[in-house]
Amino acid sequence: MRIKEIIQEVEQIKLSKAKGTLDTGIYTEKDIIKYRQAKQISTIPTGQQVFKGTDKSGSTYYYAVSPDTTRIEISVRGIEKNNVLSKIYLQANKGNTLTAADFYHWLIVKHDLTLVADMQTSGGHNVWKALQRDHRDVNIHGWLRGKPVNINMKDDEYTHGPGYYKDEKVPQELKDASDMLLVAHKK
Repeated sequence: MRIKEIIQEVEQIKLSKAKGTLDTGIYTEKDIIKYRQAKQISTIPTGQQVFKGTDKSGSTYYYAVSPDTTRIEISVRGIEKNNVLSKIYLQANKGNTLTAADFYHWLIVKHDLTLVADMQTSGGHNVWKALQRDHRDVNIHGWLRGKPVNINMKDDEYTHGPGYYKDEKVPQELKDASDMLLVAHKK
């Protein structure tokens, strides 16, 4: 990537953060094919086309694109290895017709992908709650210190990331919960 493009991208990210949104400047099917070398891998029954691509840093991106407008409705990125997508980051555009939980479900069931989240916002936590509630063919559990852990998605402590309670005087159980990874995979 040329230095001018990098500077423009950084400036755009600074501007969008100031507005309260993160805007990568990649909006359409044409953009993801050009900038992420994305290829269509499936079509969701609701009509969205799913594309998979990568960037120069090695991150993998999955996009749901509207066939009518060719605009990206929703995307998730992370580090993929052996069908496990970890350190995931979800982004949805305004006006999308596909829920994040339904997109995750499609990736898990159709593409045999395991999703691993290391930290979440309260909005991200709501996506996982909906995934657990609406899609019984997906298993969600915690992963802490190399072992699976049964969890209840109704608990709010899973909305934070590693070290969230590091300096606070809270019970060890709560600190452990904030360090736990969330894992979703096909049953």
